[in-house]
Amino acid sequence: MKILVAVVGLASVALVVLVAAFVLRAWFGAPFDVLGFGAPPAQPIAFPHTKHVQDAGINCLFCHRNVTTGKAATVPAVEQCMFCHKVITGTGQAGQYSTELAKLKQASDNKEPINWERVHRMPDHVRFAHEPHLTFFTLPKDKGGVGLEAAQVCQVCHGDVGSMTVVQQVVVNEVQVGGTVLRGGGALKMADCVNCHRQYSAPTDCVICHH
Repeated sequence: MKILVAVVGLASVALVVLVAAFVLRAWFGAPFDVLGFGAPPAQPIAFPHTKHVQDAGINCLFCHRNVTTGKAATVPAVEQCMFCHKVITGTGQAGQYSTELAKLKQASDNKEPINWERVHRMPDHVRFAHEPHLTFFTLPKDKGGVGLEAAQVCQVCHGDVGSMTVVQQVVVNEVQVGGTVLRGGGALKMADCVNCHRQYSAPTDCVICHH
């Protein structure tokens, strides 16, 4: 009986430790990739950034056009995707679409949007606008900016999305651009944002980011 109590006690302690480790990891970084936690969400259409960025050489701004002028980066409308995929069908034959591109074609024919699942999300009480960040980081150094290209700015918080077949949130501790090492966006926690603002002498007043 005493042995059973000891075993149950140890198992309980081990369970508490595991739960605490999981919660702390998720709170300060990203959750462990177990039981679906930390995994990228399933998307309605498989969209490999590798084919579009690495193979086709498409710049981030071609699809995420609002990122330099507005709060949200936005995703392209179905019509914009079909601008290319009326010709690029994925099979090499006109009018015959691959399995995934057939879904895009169907949405276009039905005049329906693609309901993409969001990958990066800030808490509701956080106000984040892409435009000022893109403006500052792409501003030349002699004008007070960092002098990066737009695609390099994206990597600071989102990682190298261009090399991802499936987009998922990653912890970016640092980004190397040429011979310069920049602080990464980390796990997009408040401390990551504050540290970056302090590094580049940006305001850290609460109302800058919080409603």
